Amino acid sequence: MTARSCNLLAVYYTMTGAYILAADYYHKLSEFMDSHEGLSITRKTLYCNIAENYYRMGDLKKAIRYGEKSQKEIQREKKEINNDEKHLLENYRLAFSVYGNLSEYYESAGRYEDALRNTLAMKLIMDKAGSAKLNEPARYKLRMASIGYSMGDVHQGNEYADIILAEEEAGVGIHEYGTDYENLAGKLIDIEDYDRALAFIKFLESYSEKTDLINDKISECRIKCKYYDAIGNQFETLNYSRRLNEYYAEKAAASLAEQLDIQEKSYTTMAEAGKLIKFAKENEKLAQTDVLTGLYNKVGAEKYMVPFCKKGGGGEFLLLDLDNFKLVNDLYGHAYGDEVLIAFAQILRGRCRSGDLLARVGGDEFVVAFESSAEEKVFAVFTDNINRQIRERCKEIMGDDFDVPIGISVGAADIPEEGADYDDLFKKADEALYRVKQNGRHGYCIHERGNSFSCDNFVDNDINHVMTLFEERGAAKEIMNIGREDFAVLYKYLARHNASSDSDSFLIMFNLDKKENAGNIDRSAVAYKFEGILKNALTPGDVMTYGQRNSFLVMVGDTTGAEVKALTERIEKNWDATDESAAAGLRYSFRIIEK
Repeated sequence: MTARSCNLLAVYYTMTGAYILAADYYHKLSEFMDSHEGLSITRKTLYCNIAENYYRMGDLKKAIRYGEKSQKEIQREKKEINNDEKHLLENYRLAFSVYGNLSEYYESAGRYEDALRNTLAMKLIMDKAGSAKLNEPARYKLRMASIGYSMGDVHQGNEYADIILAEEEAGVGIHEYGTDYENLAGKLIDIEDYDRALAFIKFLESYSEKTDLINDKISECRIKCKYYDAIGNQFETLNYSRRLNEYYAEKAAASLAEQLDIQEKSYTTMAEAGKLIKFAKENEKLAQTDVLTGLYNKVGAEKYMVPFCKKGGGGEFLLLDLDNFKLVNDLYGHAYGDEVLIAFAQILRGRCRSGDLLARVGGDEFVVAFESSAEEKVFAVFTDNINRQIRERCKEIMGDDFDVPIGISVGAADIPEEGADYDDLFKKADEALYRVKQNGRHGYCIHERGNSFSCDNFVDNDINHVMTLFEERGAAKEIMNIGREDFAVLYKYLARHNASSDSDSFLIMFNLDKKENAGNIDRSAVAYKFEGILKNALTPGDVMTYGQRNSFLVMVGDTTGAEVKALTERIEKNWDATDESAAAGLRYSFRIIEK
């Protein structure tokens, strides 16, 4: 009974956001399990719950570690499971949940191959237990859709998203799927598929009405803020931002009251109460703060800058954009990109005074409000110093060979000469910023003053510099996998090249066709397996893209028809040796690329 009570309290604290208290009770439960045998709570369940608690805390490393420990416990106990149907079903349900959670953790950490592997394991568990008995086929489809979008496979994402939308089966009475809907809608907004995104947002809307839970309302408002911001509806964005703040405040108050009541009943210490109070007070601050940089986020910017702009007196409204930041992400990876954003925020703080307001309102877009007016030379020094510092910091982070033309462009508007309304000032600063972008970047422009200052000495027209930007970092190790549009451009180039040279290039099409009597097959799993065979058979000089309905297009250059024939036969032989070939047959054709 003690173990069960500890586990229930810990799960409750996780669900209500008191993660520190939950971790403490899981620790107590673990100690109790060390000294007692035959408890109803198992290690695999304990590790699964601890992993979820860390995941909600944002500690992905520990979430993955405990998720893998739970998975190992499941695999270890597999041989010991009783063969009675009830016991088997309970273990299948836990395994399905553990593999699903790990898939989500891996995806959040950018480990997409591991995420896909665990999701495919969910399918195997469904097949063994029977999806009707598990009553959770929706989560598998949600996972496949989400991973598809994360890996850039929009076709897979759309396929599973459309199945979910058509069946209208996910989220009915299953609380945890609300965040999956929000996550999926967010990915659809990122790829500008607003119609599908809106369909999932409507699921969240109806679901939050049904449950009337504060967490579901927060989830609904949060994704609506992102949606309306993406389509440019500032009125609705501000409306839902305000409602989101109200819900966060309501959650903090309700969470504090409920947890204090449980604390009294379960004789928790006053120290734990202090942690709860601190957590409640910090909830509102977290809603207004950018997690990465520690500056205000878009919600915080609007909350504090709107009255700041209206208070009267002189001031400056600045909109800053990190020039060529996308190149940092593309060439060095998002982890280094995050470090650059953190470094930039630190530099920005050092260049501003205590009364100034700073916020990150987009990926590489920042807003600063000076509490007093500034002469043009102040903008010149401000821009020049930040450009110099951010280049120095980037070399410290990524090495002396860093050669991306990083810097800032600054658009400014005078307060109150250009207005005292936040949205109006933002628009005017954006117009000034556009002028900087049109005139070489790395400079500033003050709206209506018309002055601009450029520090473009850093950007030269040397061909070596341009080639550095185009080059791949590191040696190419496998076939180049690109989108259909880029593939079409390369095809046209090879056609022209072949017409004026002695070399030949070939286009190969591979099709995976479902075999008769194969039953239901997982097309994504089949395609994933075949893609691996292609990558092993082809060279880094070859290029591939995805066609329609499990087809692949490949271009190989500087070769002969006989060599292409031998290549396709080898790929066919490797495919026939896989288990997946029993469900899907392979056919192919190839043609020389001619002008």
